Amino acid sequence: MRDFGLAVQKMLMKHRENILFRQYVQERLADAASELYASSCTLARLDHLLTVGNGSPEEARRDAQVGRYFLTLSDRRIHQCLAALRANDDEQTTATADAVLARY
Repeated sequence: MRDFGLAVQKMLMKHRENILFRQYVQERLADAASELYASSCTLARLDHLLTVGNGSPEEARRDAQVGRYFLTLSDRRIHQCLAALRANDDEQTTATADAVLARY
């Protein structure tokens, strides 16, 4: 959450009003926000599962393992989105898309 908040602040300071036109930046921040939301839902479910249980210790262990695995993958995706704010191929992607579209 801290890294996401800092990244949002940095992008807003860097682009100011032009953030409205920076679709690559918006996409990366939105993807990171979606991952954070899914992670918070997973954490809430895990907290409930580990606090209250679900009546089956074996199922609870399996569900907890699945939840922790999801959180690991989600953390990786969040870091990738935030890292892509600094290191990306946006200019090349746009130039390639423009070249292809100019053909039509």
